[in-house]
Parts: sequence; structure tokens; C-alpha cells
Amino acid sequence: MTSFPSSILPVFVNLTDNALFWLGEREARDAEGRPIPRVKLDADERGYLFSDNGRGIPARDREAVFEQGFTRKPGGRGLGLFISREVLRGIGFTLELLDSPAAGGGTQFRIAQEAQDEDDGE
Repeated sequence: MTSFPSSILPVFVNLTDNALFWLGEREARDAEGRPIPRVKLDADERGYLFSDNGRGIPARDREAVFEQGFTRKPGGRGLGLFISREVLRGIGFTLELLDSPAAGGGTQFRIAQEAQDEDDGE
């Protein structure tokens, strides 16, 4: 996967910001009452994986999270995931919301390079 870091970095920043916000809303707490946050960045043969153990995204919102203006975050504007997906599309990548990685909830996104047509002359 190749691209300019300046194009992909803001997407990771947005995903991290969202994860940290929603992790603060999670009910899982340590012995001192603090949230137990887990944010993970990984990669596989299909792209980058970004996951957290926050409360997850309800099924009814799974498609809407990428729409301009959609938000459940108090004071949010509903632009982060919309802009992230559009920026990635502009450089030949996709941003996909995957099924929850764990039984306890959470959210997982994949950033992947779009498949290239073999007929495109390259």
C-alpha cells in the first residue's frame, strides 16, 4: 500500500479521536473506576485495521456513520467519517466499518487500497 502519509494520517487522527471519546462512555472500569481503554492499529494483507473496545456502533447506525451531518456525539458535526472516507476515495483507498471484533462490543474499521482493474493498461 502506497500513498502520501499526509493524506492518510488525518484519517487515523479522526478514528483515534472518535475511539477515545466513545471509550470514555464505556462502562468497563478498572478497580479505581477509570475506563479500560483499548485502541489497536494492525495490518493484514487487505489493509490497515483500526479497532477499539468502546461501546460499538449500533446496527441501525452502521451505514449512516459515513453520511455528511450524521452524529451521535454531543456537539459533533457529523463530518469526521464522511470527510475521512471521501479523502481516502480520492487517493484510491476505502474506509469500511467491519463487524465488531469481539463479543464485548467495540468498533473496527479497515483502510484498504481499492482493487485495480487488470484492463487499465498498467
